[in-house]
Formats: sequence, C-alpha cells, structure tokens
Amino acid sequence: MDAMSFTKFELCFYGTILIAGISLFFLPLKVSLVICLIMIAIQLMLNYMYFKKQESSSEWVHGVAGACFIACAFFVVNEFDKFQLISIFIGASLIIRTALALFVQGEKAEITDQLKEVHQEIGKKERELQAQSNTIQNLSNKIQEQESMIKRILSEQDKFILESEILLKKTEKNTNLGNNMISNKKIHAKLLDALNKAKYEVDIMSPWVNRKIVNSHFISCVEGLIDRGAILKIVYGIANSYSQNNMKDRQEESESILKELQEKFGEDKIRVKYFSSHSKLFICDNDYYVITSCNPLSNAGTNWEEIGEISSYQKNLKMYREKYFNF
Repeated sequence: MDAMSFTKFELCFYGTILIAGISLFFLPLKVSLVICLIMIAIQLMLNYMYFKKQESSSEWVHGVAGACFIACAFFVVNEFDKFQLISIFIGASLIIRTALALFVQGEKAEITDQLKEVHQEIGKKERELQAQSNTIQNLSNKIQEQESMIKRILSEQDKFILESEILLKKTEKNTNLGNNMISNKKIHAKLLDALNKAKYEVDIMSPWVNRKIVNSHFISCVEGLIDRGAILKIVYGIANSYSQNNMKDRQEESESILKELQEKFGEDKIRVKYFSSHSKLFICDNDYYVITSCNPLSNAGTNWEEIGEISSYQKNLKMYREKYFNF
C-alpha cells in the first residue's frame, strides 16, 4: 500500500472508534453496545485487509497504548462510567489491532517460508532439468560425432572399394588381356606382325638365326620397322655350340646374318648381343610379348609342334626387357 492507502486506513480505523465513543456517550447502553460490536467487526475487516498487504513492525505501539487505555479505565473514578466504557473500547480496539497484525504477520511469514521452499524446490528442479538438458546435449553431440565418423568411414570405404575395383580391373587387364596360347605357324606370323606394327622397339631372343626365316620378306619387314624410327634388338647364341661341326656352322651362320643386317641398317638400328641361352622370346613395344618353344629366327613353326603364350602382362614384359634387352 502507498501513503494514501495508509491514511485512508487510519481514518477508517479511528473513525470506527469515534463512532463507537459517540454512541456510548449519547445513546442508550444496549444500542451503543450493538454499535460497538459492529465497529469492532468493521475494524477486524479493515485490519485484516490492511495488514495482509502491509508490514506491521511498529504495531506493538498500539498494543501498549491499548493496554494503557484499559488500565486507566479501571483507575478513573468518575460518576460517569461512560468514559470508562469508551476507554475500554479504545484499548480493546488497539489491542485487537495489534493482535490481528501479529496474526496476519505470522501467516505472511509462514506463506513466505512456504514460497521460499517452493522456490528452492523449483530451483532444484530447474538445476536437475538443466543437468538433464546438458546430458542430452552431450549425448546429441556424441551422436553427431558418431554419425560424422560413420559417414567418414563409409566415404573412405566407398573410396577404397572404388580404388580396389579400379586396381582389380587394371590387374585383370594386365594379367588377362591377350594372355592366350599360340602355336606353330601363328608364332612366326605374330613375329612378322610385331615387325610390321611396332613403333619404337622389337626385341627377339633366339639361340639360332638362319636364312630360311631371315629371308627377303623378313628383311622387308625390318626395313619398314627402321623406316618408322624403331629399333630391333636381337639376343642370340647358346653355349658349347662349337662342340659339334653342325653346331659351329649354325653359330657362324647366325653371326653372318646378323652382321649383314647391321651393315644394311646400321648398328644403332640393329643391336645384337651374344647371350648363351635356350630361351625363345620376342617383345613388341609395350604391347605384348611371346614366350615360346619355337626359335623365332630359325623356325617358322612347321618342323614339329611348337607352342607359346602371348601376353600383355606389363610386369613380366618390363622384367624381360630389363633383364635381356637392356643394351
């Protein structure tokens, strides 16, 4: 309540006392007592309504004053006992005011304590809810991290699968492309095909060389190879070839034919190397190689059964070239 409300309360309160005092002084006793009871009821209502909203820390003063009025009433000797009644009514009104103020104040204190407990309980629940909310948020963050990790793992897995498929296809290409059997006349035909199609290098390993194979057609194919800017590398020879006369003749024939090829096309274009071996092999660029039982430069695959394998497996192709034709 503001100051105006306080003034209104005091005027109403003391107005009831004034009305009761006038009635006691001028009206018959029974009538005045009824009026006093009505005024006390009005005071109770006013006191309760006011002190319910207003602090009452100084109301003890009114209680002390009321006690004084009642005490004086019993010590005043006067022929008019109406003054005694008025003093008693005033004292009773003040004491009732103080008692009601203290009662309401107690109720307010109890309500305040209850509200405080409620607020504390609400605060506790809010803290619990906040803790639960933080836990939920932490779990949500962990779930998001797990989802991100799963997405990253799946992405890496997809990438790995794709790379594996590409590698598998490359491996299949290197291991299976053209990895076929070849035999007899087809072996010689493939050698001529290599001479006709190679762009930069044909490599041949053949223990023997004779003019039946290195004929005019063969030389024509070599000429086309050289004209395309490619080179021809030949590895020939076999150990102990001079132990028998026919072996010696074959060796000498091989060397003679190879020398003629070098003289015709140049040693930089026809590169020759002696290497004792019974292996038979020829390589066309980086496209394919043929490893066979047939001497490429002395047998057209018509004498007996000859077999071989043609392959584009790059690993083996590079190994053969590096080991036998690196000159």
